[in-house]
Amino acid sequence: MTRVLITGGLGYIGSRIAAFLAVLPGYAVTVTTRKNLAETVSFSIPENIQVVYEANVSGTAMEKAIQHADIIIHLAALNETDSANKPSEAIKVNVLDSFRILELAVQHRAKKFIYFSTAHIYGAPLTGTITEKTIPRPVHPYALTHRAFEDFVTAAADTKKILTVVLRLSNSFGPPAFPSADRWTLLVNDLCRQASVSGSMVLKTPGLQQRDFITLQDVCRCVQHFIEAGNDKLPDNIFNLGGNNTMTIIDMARLVKKRFDEVTGKTIHLSAPEPSQSDLEKDHFLRFDISKLLLTGFFLENKITREIDDTIHFCNKYFPAWKV
Repeated sequence: MTRVLITGGLGYIGSRIAAFLAVLPGYAVTVTTRKNLAETVSFSIPENIQVVYEANVSGTAMEKAIQHADIIIHLAALNETDSANKPSEAIKVNVLDSFRILELAVQHRAKKFIYFSTAHIYGAPLTGTITEKTIPRPVHPYALTHRAFEDFVTAAADTKKILTVVLRLSNSFGPPAFPSADRWTLLVNDLCRQASVSGSMVLKTPGLQQRDFITLQDVCRCVQHFIEAGNDKLPDNIFNLGGNNTMTIIDMARLVKKRFDEVTGKTIHLSAPEPSQSDLEKDHFLRFDISKLLLTGFFLENKITREIDDTIHFCNKYFPAWKV
């Protein structure tokens, strides 16, 4: 039995990974959360996922959870909004607290430490061809703190203390495992929710920017891949994790509209500002290169339509429905 511990495992990405791994044979999944039991009573957490509540790095609950884990998947961090509003807190949680979790993983001889970083460590906006050799230029506190902790993770691997994987994640999307997961600022999720609630989708920009999109299902599959990968697959532990699927924001919005219309039988309205001459002259090209990841034997399913449809169904179930 492979014992997996997911820090921040009731969050958006963590909960999907937990739900994915928990139904696979040979896996025992535990998640940690800073929330208490009362705060999660409405989550409908599957019985095959063990939850450690009120877990903080200075308490015994976190250490005991790490002590009994083979694999640590570290996702506990302040999100983009909270990091921007409270940069000092972002440094504490995303770097110092994360370092303590890494220390405990080393101390208790965990077999592997998988860390979710972000593609935004490369800078903002993301443009051009981006490989793992691209020099990071983070500007946002969320990206800055993730980049800082990356070095601790890599150093632990380089000094042979623990086997590590750093995943620089691009734009993931898909329904959360629990309705309470607050990640509706993500583009596809936000568009699906807008359509479900109001019957329209509004972009704040012309949408000419390009982004790399990856389904949460492929994110979960990648985690399984690296849990089971042999040491020979990890000569260098940093990997871009994207969908090999670059689209403009407006094209993704059009796809979401098409799927919403087909799934619901309703017709929604999509609006975006007209591009200015300056918008048209900008170079929006983006290629988020995942060649290094693919060389490890991982492959993408890229079931984008299914992930969008699942997100639409989720929104129609849990949010106030738009009435014709």
